[in-house]
Amino acid sequence: RENSRATRMEEDRDYLDESVLEKYNLISQTEEEEDWKPIARKANRYIILTIENKTAHCLFRTDFQVTTGMWRKFPPEIIDPEHVGHLSTESYGICTGCSGYVVYKMSENMDPFTVSWSIPFIGKPSIKTDCPDRFIIGTEKYLNKSNELVLSIHSPFDSDLGNGLDFVVEVPVIYETWKLDLKKAMRSIQMRISNISDDILVLKSSIITHGIWRQEPAAEVGPNIPNDFGAESHGLYGSSGEISYYVKGKEDLVAYFRWNVPMFGKHEIETNAFSVETTVEGDHTEVILHFSTDELFTLQIESKM
Repeated sequence: RENSRATRMEEDRDYLDESVLEKYNLISQTEEEEDWKPIARKANRYIILTIENKTAHCLFRTDFQVTTGMWRKFPPEIIDPEHVGHLSTESYGICTGCSGYVVYKMSENMDPFTVSWSIPFIGKPSIKTDCPDRFIIGTEKYLNKSNELVLSIHSPFDSDLGNGLDFVVEVPVIYETWKLDLKKAMRSIQMRISNISDDILVLKSSIITHGIWRQEPAAEVGPNIPNDFGAESHGLYGSSGEISYYVKGKEDLVAYFRWNVPMFGKHEIETNAFSVETTVEGDHTEVILHFSTDELFTLQIESKM
């Protein structure tokens, strides 16, 4: 493993090619057909960042923010060792670019890894990185060649933090600034899945028909681990969409939730299994979707009908 890591560090990659990532056995997390990349490239200004975690520890996302523009792909919550994560922002504005930052930490008692970027409408793109001592964030592709960049996070020490002997992992506190920004939209909805069953829920689909995601739903929701996500709209149509999860190991048991938060008129929600709690505060709606053994029993009955 160390030999292959050294080989990767010595390679000079001057172009972005998915075959390169496959060559190094770096698997993209929650990455399917990557339909979002061609869409991002159509924007007036955009950036696509690939972060390679070449360390032996997980990277936990603790903060992220777009300062100008909008998200095309949110940075992943966790980047596992020897995996990669993708993120993208874009702008269709006149004389405006896109900029933002993302922060990852390995442990609450460690300094963060920070990546910030600015793609101006006029002028040279720039990117800044900061990381704890004993680590390096290496640039594998440069912004002055393209708006698509690969960053590599690794440690030059063979011991890789003493194989954990001097490294105690404490999961970092996540600063969910997206919830504050969500409430600034003309129409918004914040959703929470409260899974109090013994099963794992796996994301089947997440569809936005009007508006955009401010925070995407998690790929999996484990027992007693709440998951928050939200959608918003700054247009006349409001926010509407649908999410669905199936029970892991029981793909025929699918629970869905649909919403329509229009600019004018009555809010509409629909579900086949979740127990729903709804709170409306002006232009902002909050929904808690409970899933327990009772809801699981409902799905089992429906699947036999």
